[in-house]
Amino acid sequence: MLFACANMSVSNKASAVDEALRHVFVCQEMLDGEPLEAVQAYCRSQHILPPVDIAKDNDGSSVLQEEAANKLRDYGWWIKRIKLRDARMAHRRGKPRRTASAHSTASGQWSSNSKLRSP
Repeated sequence: MLFACANMSVSNKASAVDEALRHVFVCQEMLDGEPLEAVQAYCRSQHILPPVDIAKDNDGSSVLQEEAANKLRDYGWWIKRIKLRDARMAHRRGKPRRTASAHSTASGQWSSNSKLRSP
């Protein structure tokens, strides 16, 4: 899955660079006036896993919050996450899906001659 990132076309790489820069600027503005939770919601809306989950950070550590804010301002962090997201989405699109008619309801198992639908 990670090797799919290395095989990106030049236009895809340029697109990832542009997207990463845009996210850095958006996060910088949000971090200047919004709580970290709002910036994390922005990450999730972009299908990017935020660097720190505030809900799981029970002690509210300002060190962890500052580390998360620094990552959200980091262009390299965004590039890596965008490439991982794109590879994950491409992998999901490429997986064959089983049709509902291929499922054996009596045994609860997939039949051995199940038909696979192309993505």
